[in-house]
Amino acid sequence: VAGAVNGALQYAGRGSWRVSMALAALPAIAQLALLVGLPESPRWLVSKGRDDDAAESLRRLRRVSAYRVPEDEVRSELQAIRAVVEREARAKEAERRRVLKAAGTPGKDGEPPSSSSSSRSSCSCTAADDPWLAAVRTVPRRRALLVGCAIMTIQAATGINAVMYFGATIARSVGLTQRTSVWAAAVFDAAQLCGVIASISRMDVDGRRKLALRSCAGCVVALAAMIGFAARNISDGVIAATIVYLFVFGAGLSGVAWTINSEVHPLVTRSHAQSLAVACNWFANFLVSLYFANADERYGPAIALAPFLACTVAGLLWIAAYLPETKGVSLEALERRFNFPLSSRPGAEHPPADDDDAALSKHHAPDDGRGTRLPSSSDGSTKDQDAPQGEDDGDAASGPNGTFVEIELV
Repeated sequence: VAGAVNGALQYAGRGSWRVSMALAALPAIAQLALLVGLPESPRWLVSKGRDDDAAESLRRLRRVSAYRVPEDEVRSELQAIRAVVEREARAKEAERRRVLKAAGTPGKDGEPPSSSSSSRSSCSCTAADDPWLAAVRTVPRRRALLVGCAIMTIQAATGINAVMYFGATIARSVGLTQRTSVWAAAVFDAAQLCGVIASISRMDVDGRRKLALRSCAGCVVALAAMIGFAARNISDGVIAATIVYLFVFGAGLSGVAWTINSEVHPLVTRSHAQSLAVACNWFANFLVSLYFANADERYGPAIALAPFLACTVAGLLWIAAYLPETKGVSLEALERRFNFPLSSRPGAEHPPADDDDAALSKHHAPDDGRGTRLPSSSDGSTKDQDAPQGEDDGDAASGPNGTFVEIELV
């Protein structure tokens, strides 16, 4: 829509760019007006002990035109939300106690702790309460964070924002007129939109990993074509290759990166881990935009686009080697999978079925919510162990009966 508006406003005179900039404020004003009537999150209200307000918020959210969700369904959903919130609170408190316990205990024979012990306890208390440290405290969380940050960085490193921001500039540099270049940018926007629409229907059919692989491979081919046509100053070829690039990007990497990040992180650390991943994405976007604005003007699009091709090839290799499939995989199964090194994880290309989950459970018992694996006994039961049976700087160590116990870093 924005591209079409910009194209149409070209015929409005020299000051049309002011109208274009002013129109961008309209969606923001509409969003601000709609936020006034937006109900609070039921989950947040439950976490603050405001169950009555949470129930009322649910009633508002579940009402669809004349249809209203039965009251018993609202109560059932509220109970489920309360159970999740209580589970997270217990997990955070258990993790806090473990960090404080690892920091040191009072002196012998009930003597008060020394000043150094008190200082350590104070620092550890801060560390235990720090949600940012919680996101990297255990091996599975760090590996999940690595996957999330890596796929977001790869998404930006393909040069997508350089093409989106400077699409008209690229078209003009290969010989198109000013007005034609602006309309070309509108076509570029439409191509990515079509790709995104196509990915919605395939995300839960093909899976995230296959979609990312196809998209990244398509971006490699399209970028190579863009560079080749730009070097020969074939404007039609550059435009066609750019349209293909934006479509295949929208059909995979555009949505997969965000979907992966919504699925790989534990609930306790999800918001902060996603914040770090998004920060990686926007920092990479900043570098991409800063680089391309100068490189395109100085060297032309053929040379300016070459680093993006190299980064996309590297991203394709990383996705092929390390990106796990998350379609249909439970959070617990992903946590067990992240106990293995990413380069040798089981079931890389297909989500584990129930039998695979059971096989993984033989090696990795369920997470108790504190980042610690519960080792399985010979009868199949689980017993919590406050002290792991080995240390390896945060890696999974061998515990009783050949199981693994995850060591928590403090």
